[in-house]
Amino acid sequence: MIELGISLYPEQETLEAMENYIKLASSYGFTKIFSSMFSVPGQPEDVKNLFKTLCKIAHNANMEVCVDVNTQMFSVYGAAADDLSVFKEIGVDEIRMDMCYGDERDTILVNNKEHIRVQFSAFMIEVISPPLKKVEDTSKITMCHNFYPQRYTGVSISDFIKINQFWKHENINVSAFITSNSSQAHGPWPVNDGLPTVEIHRYQPISFQVREMIAAGVNTIYFGNAFATEAELKEASEAVTMMRINNINNTKLNAMNSSLMAKYGKKVIAFHIIPEANLSEIEKTILFTFDKHIDFGDSNEFMLRSRMPRIAYGKQEIPPRACDKKVFTRGDVLIVNNNLKYYRGELQICRSEMENDGQRNLVGYLNENECRLMDYIDTTSIFKFIS
Repeated sequence: MIELGISLYPEQETLEAMENYIKLASSYGFTKIFSSMFSVPGQPEDVKNLFKTLCKIAHNANMEVCVDVNTQMFSVYGAAADDLSVFKEIGVDEIRMDMCYGDERDTILVNNKEHIRVQFSAFMIEVISPPLKKVEDTSKITMCHNFYPQRYTGVSISDFIKINQFWKHENINVSAFITSNSSQAHGPWPVNDGLPTVEIHRYQPISFQVREMIAAGVNTIYFGNAFATEAELKEASEAVTMMRINNINNTKLNAMNSSLMAKYGKKVIAFHIIPEANLSEIEKTILFTFDKHIDFGDSNEFMLRSRMPRIAYGKQEIPPRACDKKVFTRGDVLIVNNNLKYYRGELQICRSEMENDGQRNLVGYLNENECRLMDYIDTTSIFKFIS
């Protein structure tokens, strides 16, 4: 299950503004709030009361609260690895350890009697892995990536994927941050260049950020900066909805799906396609109604292949359509036409140049960002298209 979240910075925002933002985010299906306790100035009792109020507002909106903490503030608030009662009193659902202990105290922390979930920094694999191996119930743990206010300092996409794969192998969920592109959005410091985890997401469309996060194995996606606009909240929510799979009314296909979908469909990739004009109704159906495209793992450097629409629509006419391109290029989306009837209806995505031999209709293309999503497709994936 994919969950969406927002971030709040109480030292910079009024309680009224935060409450309005929480209610707005909740209306678009957001269920998580990330905030920081140790960055809020003031006496401990005043800070506690502020977060008690914030947690009450969040819970009334059916949202959970995770607060950023560290071992130094534990002593200020009377907390310890074996005593998280202060956070229970406040109403916190989850704490994120800005720095872990790096020893058996992390195991004790996770197994707290207050039943508060614990987040650790995802990149600290060597430090946090040993104590977490002693935790039997990994649902108590989330690995959370950092966010990066300074341009050019965010995580590389290759390292991001490697870290996520490690924690997925350990059966531990991962959370990370996307960034609002609003010029008014801010983080904890006076820097306004966005607040993503992955550097190449800075300034990118919200839908793409969300869809790549999901493709890369993230379970909880927070907006790092505040406040995201209503349009951005809506776009993020719609991007998650895009990953849902519908039932196709085709007996033969559904019979196959009953056995296949247990293996395929563990990950859904949604491509934003720029469609060609004058598509036939059957081409539109294959592109936008059929959403169980599967590459069985035997594709090559030329294309990704989706054979499944052949089963559903291969007997329908797909007349060849004129195309000025003599060579198809990376990102072109093709459907096999009547000139190759045995494979008619098969959908293909170009990975490298292919001669246009008249057997395939060009139905649209993917831009550079969308092409990168092809790299996430493996033998557990299904993919679909959105316009």
